[in-house]
Amino acid sequence: MIIMNSVIPEEEKKKCHYVIHAAAVAAGGIGIAPIPGADITPICAVQVTMILGLAKIFDIPITSEMAKAQSKSYMVGQFGKVLAGQLTKIIPFVGSVSNATIAVALTECLGWDVAEDFYKKSLKDKVK
Repeated sequence: MIIMNSVIPEEEKKKCHYVIHAAAVAAGGIGIAPIPGADITPICAVQVTMILGLAKIFDIPITSEMAKAQSKSYMVGQFGKVLAGQLTKIIPFVGSVSNATIAVALTECLGWDVAEDFYKKSLKDKVK
């Protein structure tokens, strides 16, 4: 579990935990697929849904296109880890488990990064 030193209020943080952990578990389940590359699009779809859910928690207006762009941008930044996870699938079982672990970790990190950003944006919007 990732512990955040943030100022997100407890109520919103609990909602974020639910959304992020559900997405991470789904990404891990998809990531265990043994075929290299077959999981990338479905994992991105899970992450887009997670981003939209987090936006709803903080009342951030966001389109699915914006969420897709955010997910793709993050995954491109993590390209080395994604590629390593895909290449490990060559090794039966161990590779799939390794890739699933990477999918969970990347989804968790993306989720908490987005939650922090959305929380800060919601504070700025309240000040206006």
